[in-house]
Amino acid sequence: MPRYNKVTSNILRPATTTQATANDVIGSSDIEPIIFYNVTERAEEGGLIVDAVCINDKNSATRQNARFYLFDGKIAGTSDNGAFAPSDAEVKTAIGYVDFSTWHQGTGATGGNSMSFASNLNIPFVPAIVAGSSSAPQNKKSVLYGQLVERSTYTPNASENFTIRLGILRE
Repeated sequence: MPRYNKVTSNILRPATTTQATANDVIGSSDIEPIIFYNVTERAEEGGLIVDAVCINDKNSATRQNARFYLFDGKIAGTSDNGAFAPSDAEVKTAIGYVDFSTWHQGTGATGGNSMSFASNLNIPFVPAIVAGSSSAPQNKKSVLYGQLVERSTYTPNASENFTIRLGILRE
């Protein structure tokens, strides 16, 4: 019987308010994708992404219209405000996307927080496998990669922290 589980990853944006335009990455200052670890209980299992939530710890006057692309293979990633331009090889590992376009205000006005939910996703995957450490090679991890991309125009708050949580049915 499938088991429901949630996996979480975070993005801490740089301390800038540079406007993002269509196809700009919402990311950190590192050139790394978003990584979700232990998406399945065992490395050889698959799963089904059924829902997702994106939480912004700051409530912007102009909210994001973001698309979160998911991959079951390692992608290079792009730093904040860089153009999203996956390679041909990376596109071949794409498994789907989640739109975060309707945002709900949490606490406070501008400067508070906001959240966006997506349900009924039905995105099947078999995760990438990351080897364990040299001292514990048996500790393989199942991972998924992602990149959050703006679809229109968005003026961020400085140092926003995005939390993305995926709801997964595991085999």
